[in-house]
Amino acid sequence: MISGHWKPIRKPGFGWLQSISDSILRYELSTPDRVPYLGSEDTFLVASDYAGDHNTPYRVYAFLATAVEALNPWLDSIGRLRSQLLPQQRRMSFKRLGDQHRAAALVPFLTAADQIPGFLLAVAISKHSGSLLEPARAEGKSDLFTPVQHWKKNILEELFRIVSCVTLLVAGLSRPGHDVLWISDEDAILANETRMREISQLFGGIASNLLEHQMGHLRWTTTRYDAGQMQLEDIVAIPDLVAGALLSLLQHPDALQSETFSLDERANPILWWLTNVSPIGSRIIVLDRDERGEEGQQCSIRALNLTPKLR
Repeated sequence: MISGHWKPIRKPGFGWLQSISDSILRYELSTPDRVPYLGSEDTFLVASDYAGDHNTPYRVYAFLATAVEALNPWLDSIGRLRSQLLPQQRRMSFKRLGDQHRAAALVPFLTAADQIPGFLLAVAISKHSGSLLEPARAEGKSDLFTPVQHWKKNILEELFRIVSCVTLLVAGLSRPGHDVLWISDEDAILANETRMREISQLFGGIASNLLEHQMGHLRWTTTRYDAGQMQLEDIVAIPDLVAGALLSLLQHPDALQSETFSLDERANPILWWLTNVSPIGSRIIVLDRDERGEEGQQCSIRALNLTPKLR
């Protein structure tokens, strides 16, 4: 039975987002129990984190969509896990899995995340794929960027990618009147209060273009404002681990030529959990430069279906 929880978008000027939306819809049609219904709760939540820099072939963006009120069982489990395995308020992070405490906590941490009713979207964008912002401007969406037009071009491109993906999940999985809470890693583009206000305006503009329904209140914050219980850090750590593991995969030269792969002891358990074990639905999307065109032209979009090899 098809659940029909994902609401695909049909909006001009966001072609790459429509392709991702269609890919999620196909995923739901093939596995209807993996895309959750989140409308019974009051607050729709998106947690996000990112991996990669100018030295890596891809920039990876990972987003976990769930509901705030559905997190209590997971919060109880994480509290116990922290008291046993993560002393001194260690944050789970892919880059820090060399630490013995974090390494020992990795599989229990992922297992605890199985209690979250949610959907995880990971989008890897090649550094050769060209701008995703400029086609939106060409389609008459320039007014969306008025609050942030003074930002540097590369930061604005990054911001557009992140906010667009967050808004896509809100459009696809939230219900009318849902309050929305977005929690992001403390990133360079989210560096201060002024930028946070400007991003809120951009989010509202993109949401008004993508959503078929009205949101409630929009709030967003970063891990910098964690109150000390590590709850913000822990929910953002889930997309952090996925983004880091996917980037690790994509740095292998043959990564996209095979759907079966073997990785190091950090990445392999994470991707195995995501693609074979976890009840959390997920879609991994890779955007590359279209080989039929020139750099900066239309990008190609593909979904990855991965089968890790355990070492």
